[in-house]
Amino acid sequence: METILLSNQAADAGSASTARELGGLQTWLNTNYEGSGTAGTGDGTTARVAGTDAAFTETMLKNAVKKAYEAGGNPSVLMVSPTQKQVVSGFAGIAEQRYMAPSEGQSTIVGAADVYLSDFGALSVVPNRFIPQDVGGDGGDTAFVLDPEYAAIAYLRPFATNELAKTGDSEKTQLLVEYTLEVKNEAAHAIIADLA
Repeated sequence: METILLSNQAADAGSASTARELGGLQTWLNTNYEGSGTAGTGDGTTARVAGTDAAFTETMLKNAVKKAYEAGGNPSVLMVSPTQKQVVSGFAGIAEQRYMAPSEGQSTIVGAADVYLSDFGALSVVPNRFIPQDVGGDGGDTAFVLDPEYAAIAYLRPFATNELAKTGDSEKTQLLVEYTLEVKNEAAHAIIADLA
């Protein structure tokens, strides 16, 4: 579910023979796009096109946060893959971190950034193992700068379990749900795509 919500899958209304599909977050974000490829159309119906991968830099992050803020958002979450989480922890600002060594016991080495303090507010740096790789198949990553107030999951039919016919000692159950990604204002978020 989370992989699809964060994907570059374009929305499809479906037909009598095919199921409908939701538009993933990457297809929704258009206004505040950082990357060498092409953004989706901003309505979930057109997938973005991957470009040439580049290393994630603090300048990219600053540009994305500024764009989202200027467009009316108040981003508070930076969602990244595990690889990009380690990159963020290496940004220059972490060098300013100090941790007082206790007089007794072991010291702690601080090598991670869990909060990034930008010019426009604090961002929680959240690693997410379900962010799909770039659409070009080149293994590139994507980072999201999100304002949680303007994104949600909308349910047409909430999760339900139904018991199915039993076969011998085997008990079968099905899990049903109909949901979609609700992007209330795509300009409140930003995407940093094509990350090496």
